[in-house]
Amino acid sequence: GKHCLITVRRSSMTTPDVRCLLGELFSVRPDEIGYAGLKDTYAIATQSFTLPRDRLAAELRSPGALDAIAALVRSDARLQVVGEPSWQQSKLRIGELAGNHFEVVVSDCAVSPALALERAQAVAAHLQRSGWANFYGPQRFGRAGPERAKRRGAQLLLGRLRGDCRQRNAHSGWLAELMLAAMQSALFVRPSEFPSSPYPRPHLPPCAPPHQRLLR
Repeated sequence: GKHCLITVRRSSMTTPDVRCLLGELFSVRPDEIGYAGLKDTYAIATQSFTLPRDRLAAELRSPGALDAIAALVRSDARLQVVGEPSWQQSKLRIGELAGNHFEVVVSDCAVSPALALERAQAVAAHLQRSGWANFYGPQRFGRAGPERAKRRGAQLLLGRLRGDCRQRNAHSGWLAELMLAAMQSALFVRPSEFPSSPYPRPHLPPCAPPHQRLLR
């Protein structure tokens, strides 16, 4: 395989923080390290990354070097290796995951443990029936908030539709994709909160593709 797939557990670190840390440990540029999505900063999060084999030190490229790679990651107390690393052919890309699993811990309840458990079970039963909408909330965007990301995402998408190369180059990488995802979440999950006209909208023909007609 051309890449080493390794899974780590951490808390109080963003996904870009972990990429930078892995980059320092292995002397690899962060943008060469693959990942499938972003995890919340304040959660105890488990996430997989890929390291480019040809960019690793010579002693870490051999088929039997996986234990040494895991040991190097464990040398930093902020990271815990989950499972065993493995070699694979391709770099992890955004969206290449089967899904996410969450466990929510509620502390310091104002009611008795028995009543808290009863209420939690009722909430869980409701969520199993109705699902949980994928909102992009303040925990992902800090002080600027999700509204700014929605507006920037709309601006970025409109610029791409117009073929504005300057805007495309100015908003590239994972941050641009996050802004687009925030706008998509607002548009499809909670359309009433999406700004009706944050920017001038381009003229789109009646036969425009569905994703373009949604902007009209």
